[in-house]
Amino acid sequence: MNYTLTSYRAVERPDICEAFIAGHIAVLADFGIENVTSNTKEWMGDPGVYVIVATQDETGIIVGGIRIHIFNGTDPLPMQVALEELDGRINTVVREGHKGGIAECCGLWNSKRVFGRGISYILTRSSVSLAGLLPLSSLIALSAPYTREKAIERGYNILSEVGEEGFFSYPIPSHRACAMVIRDLENLPGGTLDEERRIIKLLRTANGITLNEVYNRRPICVTYNLLA
Repeated sequence: MNYTLTSYRAVERPDICEAFIAGHIAVLADFGIENVTSNTKEWMGDPGVYVIVATQDETGIIVGGIRIHIFNGTDPLPMQVALEELDGRINTVVREGHKGGIAECCGLWNSKRVFGRGISYILTRSSVSLAGLLPLSSLIALSAPYTREKAIERGYNILSEVGEEGFFSYPIPSHRACAMVIRDLENLPGGTLDEERRIIKLLRTANGITLNEVYNRRPICVTYNLLA
């Protein structure tokens, strides 16, 4: 199958945002989750929010997405709203990161029709690529247990100074979320795979880059359009 990943400023494409929200709600419902703090429409009017969606070329259907929320120094990031009652140190992390520019990656989802095809990992890669083109030095995120290692391979490290060495029971007791951080978006130190670091830097150079990849022994072809 062929897919295209495209980035938009949320305020410029309300139609894309509505499709994003509908897809995300459907996926969360499958997991019995309803109280995710970032799952609102308020971000649609925020000029500091960017959306990346994955579209299946053959059908034109949006099959996944992820968002970047830039911290403006005043309004809390979704991760702050979610975690501050559990551990207020998350506010300190964001305030300190604001000096060099900090944002949160959130709202990652992919539809049932593409489970097991690596779309969530490709979206994570794309968000790290895009964040490196914005006036940011660091990026934070909440990761599910089944995506944590893949997030580390794509630039993240565990934000161990919050929660229980970075872990929280969120958004429901049976889910063990992990706070993640990239503190150097340019160089991506830590556990980043060398090949991922090379691809991320490549995707920051031009639109229309197409890569043939294999996930779970399934070949996919992905075109990236992440530059404004």
